[in-house]
Amino acid sequence: MQPYPDFLDSTGLLDDARALHARLVRDGYLFIRDLLPAQAIFSVRERLLTKAAAGGWLDPDSAVQAGVANPTAACKDPEDRYMRVFRGLWMDEQLHRLRVHPVVIDLFTRIFSEPALAHPMFVQRNIFPQTGSFDFTTGAHQDRVHIGGATSYALWMPLGDCPREKGALAVAAGSHSQGILETKVGSGAGGMDIAVPIPGTWVNSSDLVRTVVAVSAGIGTRRGNGTWCADPSWPAGG
Repeated sequence: MQPYPDFLDSTGLLDDARALHARLVRDGYLFIRDLLPAQAIFSVRERLLTKAAAGGWLDPDSAVQAGVANPTAACKDPEDRYMRVFRGLWMDEQLHRLRVHPVVIDLFTRIFSEPALAHPMFVQRNIFPQTGSFDFTTGAHQDRVHIGGATSYALWMPLGDCPREKGALAVAAGSHSQGILETKVGSGAGGMDIAVPIPGTWVNSSDLVRTVVAVSAGIGTRRGNGTWCADPSWPAGG
C-alpha cells in the first residue's frame, strides 16, 4: 500500500488563533509540533512503562524505557488479564494532569475564543503489536459515535516516538463535514468501525514526542499497533 501524504503542519500558525480555527473547520484536524514540554511527557512515559513492566507486558530482556512489548503477554480490552494492568496505568495522576496541561487548555481556548472544557471521557490506548496470532488494530472510525453530544474535539498525544510503519495515527482530512457515517461492529479497539466508503483524504506522519493532533470527533481516524499514547477528548464551541 502506498504511504499516505504527510499531515499539513500547523505549527507555524500557533500565534494565529483565527487561522488555526479556520484550518480546523476546513480539514477537521491540526498537526502541531513541540506543543508540550518534553520532560512532562517523558516523566509520564517512564511511570507507565514501569507499571507495564511490573505487569509483565514488556520484554524482560530489553530496557524498560525502550518500551518493547512481551508478545507472550499479548492481551486486550476487556480481558481480565489486560484490565488488571491497564487500570493501574489509566489511574496514574500525572497522566491525567498531562491531558489538562495549561498549554493544551490555552490552545483550545484561543482557537474557539471561549474557555475549553476537558471532557471526562479519556481514552488511553495501550495495544500490543500485531502478530500472526494477535491483532487488535484500531479500524477506521469516528469518535463521535462513542462520545455523542454536540461539537467536540480530541487531542492525540503520543508518549513515545512511533514511525508510520509501526502504527502512527492517520486521519481522513475533510471527512468530518459528512456527518456520522454508517458503522459496523469491529474487531479492534473501540469496536465500532466505519462501514461505508470514507470521504476525504487519508494523511498521517510519524508520531513523535511533543507532537499533537487535534481532531474533530466527526473525522475518520485509524491507528495501528505499537504506540504509547494518550487520547483525551475536548468538547468546545466553534
